[in-house]
Amino acid sequence: MELSGSLQWLYLKFKLAHLGKDCHLMKNIRVKRPRFIWVGDNVIIGKEAFFYAHPKNKNQKDPIIIIGNGSVVNEHTYISAQESIIIEDRVGISPGVVIQDHSHGYTDVSLPILDQPVDSIKPIKIGAGSWIGLNAAILPGANIGRNCVIGINSVVNSPIPDYCVAVGAPARVVKYYNFEKEQWIKGAPKPLEAQKV
Repeated sequence: MELSGSLQWLYLKFKLAHLGKDCHLMKNIRVKRPRFIWVGDNVIIGKEAFFYAHPKNKNQKDPIIIIGNGSVVNEHTYISAQESIIIEDRVGISPGVVIQDHSHGYTDVSLPILDQPVDSIKPIKIGAGSWIGLNAAILPGANIGRNCVIGINSVVNSPIPDYCVAVGAPARVVKYYNFEKEQWIKGAPKPLEAQKV
């Protein structure tokens, strides 16, 4: 459904699973199956953002797209879920970002890819306080920790530990915060170090 202004806000207020207080919804936001989308308080959603909730479980009742308090979803962002996309509190999502927890199969070379079933569905989580750079793609299996930075045009399809900077396609950690030294360190953290807070 595509509406704008007060009519759009009123429609979403009653159709979303939840729309928190003091949210700012810019014009021409598109929403498919709003009853599966939960939006917290003080959220900003930019113009022409697109949310597509299509649960793989036909008996699904709970939301599968959750946007936490104080998060900002900028214009032209595309969020599509079949299982679960959780965006925690105070996450910044730059314009043009794609967040999708599923992808088409392509194993049967006799069929167009559009005619093949979805074969990869994995939940996505973006930790509180993180920032996702312009035109990044967050794909099935991405689990981004707290206060992470995902660089412009990066492609994330695996876990990123808390307090890390990740860039590239596929994204790799290039910097992390060391709490013992109280500074950012180049490179990736050792497995135990990544969880020390």
